[in-house]
Amino acid sequence: MTYTVPRPVFEKLAESLKDRNAAEKFASSIEEAVHEIETAAKRETVEKTAMNKAEIKEDLTKVLVTRELFDERFMSMNQVMNERFENMNQVMNERFENVNERFKRTELYLKILVGLSLFGITLANPGFIEIIKNFSR
Repeated sequence: MTYTVPRPVFEKLAESLKDRNAAEKFASSIEEAVHEIETAAKRETVEKTAMNKAEIKEDLTKVLVTRELFDERFMSMNQVMNERFENMNQVMNERFENVNERFKRTELYLKILVGLSLFGITLANPGFIEIIKNFSR
């Protein structure tokens, strides 16, 4: 961006120096100085911005989780969860087998009870006793 000295300021400068050429050289020097200051300021701003970005990135890298670290921790959690589910599955299978054995035993007891009940009812039945008496004669 070029900087020009405003016309009223230039006129006062020429009047003070009493030479228009000297005033133009002085104004040109001021414009060059302002231009150099602007250039240096822009350069410094760019450098500071780059440094700030690098510092922020470094700080965030220390604080935030990287993709690799996230994947590593997720895989370890996944492995732990799989192990726990396998253990739970094994325990549940053992319990179901135990319950299944108990049901089989209960079913056997029930069959024996039904058989004995039918046998007892049959033996206690007066009609059956008459048939047995008639058959044995």
